[in-house]
Amino acid sequence: MMKARHSLLKCIKIMNIAKIQMDEFKDKMSFRLFGRYRSVALFENTCVNCGESKGEFKDEISVREYQLSALCQKCQDKTFG
Repeated sequence: MMKARHSLLKCIKIMNIAKIQMDEFKDKMSFRLFGRYRSVALFENTCVNCGESKGEFKDEISVREYQLSALCQKCQDKTFG
C-alpha cells in the first residue's frame, strides 16, 4: 500500500514539473510572438496579442482556447478563421 502511494506521489510530482515546464514554454513563445507573456495576460484578463480585455467568448471551445493561448475572441477569429 505504501509503495503504491509513493508511486502515485512520484507521478503527481512529475506531472506538476511537466505542467510548469509547459507553462514556461508557452510564456516564452507568446513573448517571442506578441511581446507579451501569456501568464500575465491570463492574470490581467487581457489578450496576449492585442492587449485588450479578453471580453466575451462565443462558446466553451473559445473559452478553453483563451485558457491555452490567452487570445481574445476577436484574435481567435483572426487566427483560426
